[in-house]
Amino acid sequence: MRNTILQSLEWLARAADNPQRCLEEWNTTPAVLYPLKIGKTFDLVTVHQHVGERVLAFYDRERIPTGGVLFDPRATKFGLLVHRDTDSPPLTVALACEAVYRTRCAGLRGYLLAPSPDVGPTEWRKATRWLRRPGLLGMNTFRLDALTVKLAEVAEEGMVFPISDAAPSAYSSR
Repeated sequence: MRNTILQSLEWLARAADNPQRCLEEWNTTPAVLYPLKIGKTFDLVTVHQHVGERVLAFYDRERIPTGGVLFDPRATKFGLLVHRDTDSPPLTVALACEAVYRTRCAGLRGYLLAPSPDVGPTEWRKATRWLRRPGLLGMNTFRLDALTVKLAEVAEEGMVFPISDAAPSAYSSR
């Protein structure tokens, strides 16, 4: 287990502008959020917490291993790390039922602020944390084609969110 976490650390750190500094920071303070360049070793799909929970339930039901799932409780968002295909263009995921899932990637020069994979799902409850680690050298990251199918299944359930990817606000008659 420890060896897997170490290899996840090294794989994730390769996405940092300064991988050695990233590893040093995480070694000293695992909960520190370090900027990782999206599109360097992984791409990222962000979805609302409820959508992310349903997607993971689909994967679990079919016993498909998944990894690379971050949760930001303040924004109620899941970050799903997607396998980086070096030949792929910047990602765009748009689905039926008016569900649109924003994707950040190298083309947008985005960064993901992530703690060390040592920070698991039960630690630091109010901070960004890993629900599932990316696994050995990122091997358990999501594949875009399979993830798109699962997102479509969620949309078919009627779980639709506006383009802002935030849960709809409560109705107001004002």
